[in-house]
Amino acid sequence: TAVVGFLHAAPDGWSATFAAGGHPLPLLVRDGRATTVARPGTLLGVLDVVRHHDVEVRLRPGDHLVLYTDGVDEARRDGDVYGTQRLLSTIGAVADPDLPAQDLADRILGDVTGFQDGPSRDDIAIVVLKPLPTDAPDQPADGSDAHGTPPGP
Repeated sequence: TAVVGFLHAAPDGWSATFAAGGHPLPLLVRDGRATTVARPGTLLGVLDVVRHHDVEVRLRPGDHLVLYTDGVDEARRDGDVYGTQRLLSTIGAVADPDLPAQDLADRILGDVTGFQDGPSRDDIAIVVLKPLPTDAPDQPADGSDAHGTPPGP
């Protein structure tokens, strides 16, 4: 499975284009709600003909994009599955435009692992993107580089 995404900077903000091939669809978190961004595409490597659909979304200040593996929505407890609806509800309950991307990822992960009965049966990966304003400086305010390395002497 795969999701391919491109972020595009423009003078008036950001846009993202996604295509999915059998992978859980990316989520856009806006105004306290999470909604899917892409359309389902053909599972990769299974069929001779692959169909995918590019979907573009304009990003606003405070938006978050959430990408995740199926280990998130397929987490299990006592025969119940975590599911996409629970994921959407969890995100909606904690969504805040000022919430850092890492905090949103941590809260999702905490809810998923708290739901499970025992160790994960599948990989769990969560990536949350929160676009910076297009006029933001290239380096963080603390002077560190893009990898968090503090400035040298």
